[in-house]
Amino acid sequence: MKKYSVIILTHNSSEYVKITLESLQISSNRQEMSIIVWDNASDEETKDVIYQCYKKGYCEHVVFYGENVLFAKGNNMASKLADIDSQYIVLLNSDVEIRNPDWLVKLSAQHKKGISSYGLCVTAELAIVADGYCMLVDKELFDRYGLDEDYAWWGGLSRLEAGVLSQGYSVIAIKEHDDLIYHFGGKSGDGWKNAKGMDDKTIWKRRLGQYDNSVIVKKNVDNRVGSDYHNMLKIYGIYDDNWCGKTIKFHIQTGEKGKLVMDLWSPEIENCGDVTSDIIIGDFKISKTIQNGLFSWEFDVDKNSLIRVEICNHYFFEPGNGDIRELSFIIRDIKAE
Repeated sequence: MKKYSVIILTHNSSEYVKITLESLQISSNRQEMSIIVWDNASDEETKDVIYQCYKKGYCEHVVFYGENVLFAKGNNMASKLADIDSQYIVLLNSDVEIRNPDWLVKLSAQHKKGISSYGLCVTAELAIVADGYCMLVDKELFDRYGLDEDYAWWGGLSRLEAGVLSQGYSVIAIKEHDDLIYHFGGKSGDGWKNAKGMDDKTIWKRRLGQYDNSVIVKKNVDNRVGSDYHNMLKIYGIYDDNWCGKTIKFHIQTGEKGKLVMDLWSPEIENCGDVTSDIIIGDFKISKTIQNGLFSWEFDVDKNSLIRVEICNHYFFEPGNGDIRELSFIIRDIKAE
C-alpha cells in the first residue's frame, strides 16, 4: 500500500518537468509514494522526458492524454488512478523543485484532517486560501468533493476547500517553504487564461465567505504567521517607503493579550482633531483620529487568532515634486500581542 498518491499534471515545459520528477526522488519517504503523471497533450520533447523518467522508475503511472483538459479535470481524472488504499492525495505542480528530503514528512506533521498546502493566495476580497501547487488532502475528502470542473483552473479548488471547511475539518496554508520545495510558477503556458470559469472573480467569496478567516496560516513548518510588522503577510495599500494610501488591508496573528498596536506618523495637518480613519477588524468597526507627528492606535482584539484588518482613510495629501500618490500616514510598526 502506498500512503501517498502524488498527482502531477504536465503540459510542455520539459525542463521543469524533468526537475520536478528528478528532485522528487530525494524524498525520504519516496517508498510511500505512488507518483502519477497525467500529461495534458504536451509536445513530443516533454513526452519523451516523461517516458525516460518512467523507465528510470521516477513515477509509477503515466497517462498521455490527447487534449489539454487543464487543472481541475486533469486532477480529477488522474485521481482515479490513485492507489485505492492511499490515505492522501498530493496535488503537485510540474514546475517545482524538491529541496529537502523531508518536504512531505514536514507537511504531513502539520496536517490535520482536511487540506494542508505549501503556498497560499489572497483573493480580491482579501480572503486567504490554500494554493494548489503542493496540496496534501485526505483521499476520502478529495474523492467526496474533487475539483470543480466548471472552474477549469485555480478556481476549481474552491469547491474542495469549501467542502472541507463545511465539515469542520482544517485547511492549513504554509507561507514560507522555499527551503523545502520551490515553485517556479507559470511554466505550463497560458492555456488557462481563457479557461472555463476564469471570468468569475467572486467564486472564492461566494463559496468560502461564510468561513472567513477559517484557513489556518503558518509562517513556515514551525511557526504561525508572525505577530509583528516584519513577519506578516503582504499588506495591501502600503508603498515601499511605508506610506499608506486610501485603503490598507492585512492579516496578523494575535497572542495571549488580545492587543493590536499600530505606531504611525503623519505630517502636520490643519484641524487634525477632525481627521479620522475607519478601522474594521473582523466585524467590528471603529474610527480613530490621525494626529500630527508620532502617534499610536491600540485595539482590543480576539486572543490567539488570525485577524483581518482594514483601514479606510478619509484624509490624503499629494507630496508633489512629480509624486502623484494620495498619501495618508506612515506605518512605523505594527504588533499584536
